[in-house]
Amino acid sequence: MSFCSKCGAPKTDDANYCSKCGALIEADVQHEIPPAENIEQIYGKPAGFWIRAIALFFDSIILTIAGGLIGAVLGFLLALAVGDVSGFMPLFNLVGFVIGAAYYICMHGSYGQTLGKMLIGIKVIKINDEPLSYGTALLRYIGRILNIITLFIGYIIVAFNRKKRGMHDFIAGTKVIYVKKSPVWAMVLGILFLAIVPLVGILAAVAIPKFASLTRKANEAACKGQLGALRSSLSIYYGDTEGTWPARLEAVTPTYLQEIPNAKPGDGTNSNRVVVEKDGRKAFNGDGQGGWWYNSGTIDGDYTGDIRVNSFETDCRGGNINSW
Repeated sequence: MSFCSKCGAPKTDDANYCSKCGALIEADVQHEIPPAENIEQIYGKPAGFWIRAIALFFDSIILTIAGGLIGAVLGFLLALAVGDVSGFMPLFNLVGFVIGAAYYICMHGSYGQTLGKMLIGIKVIKINDEPLSYGTALLRYIGRILNIITLFIGYIIVAFNRKKRGMHDFIAGTKVIYVKKSPVWAMVLGILFLAIVPLVGILAAVAIPKFASLTRKANEAACKGQLGALRSSLSIYYGDTEGTWPARLEAVTPTYLQEIPNAKPGDGTNSNRVVVEKDGRKAFNGDGQGGWWYNSGTIDGDYTGDIRVNSFETDCRGGNINSW
């Protein structure tokens, strides 16, 4: 059978004009369009896993931009009001969740489409072909949360059933269909993204441990420098007092050292607390809870001036940090 090149409608062999759109049918050109590409057959076709993943990609970009802008404004206002905003991370997480929930529920409840789905040409409707209500959109979003809790199995099953429905679709009684052909540029961009994400994940899996190792080495080097500064200040104190070690480490400040520095070896606690030992033990006897261990003296009053990092961790070479 022949089809109209404009609208895809079937035509009779002796017709000069399309009965549906009125376009002129040239006798010397026969456009044979396979049924899968027929314009009328695109509408209502179930949208599969990959096309929905591409729509999700565009929605993720939109939410990232919107969430970043809102978070920046909120962070700026909180900084003006209270200064340090580090304790408000749970609030930022809650705001991010509310933004995402409002976006999906309101867009699906109003249009049956998010902006990503509009771009790709797919739409969410009820299983009986009726438009979504806000209640159905809310129920579907709850299903999305369950998808995440089940390690995305609810999304993966879209690829393995004939009607291309995920767990959230089964929960809400919905399905996702095509309403138009997807733009070529959007498909290409989405496919590139889906191809690049695994590559980025592999590179991150290699780079992150390496970066963590470099960070740990930098922390150890900085901590050794601070330990050296403390020992130097103690030695100068010892010389100036004609052979007396200070009973408290803080005695070297501010004359010999501006302040007691923080000790952050490896992955340990960043702290400048000082654990003082007064029984003259030469071996480390700290609690390992961070900061410094200072052996200020013996039972009979002879001071040793020994200072160590108060940690039970091992360094990058496998040695004990408290033995530096």
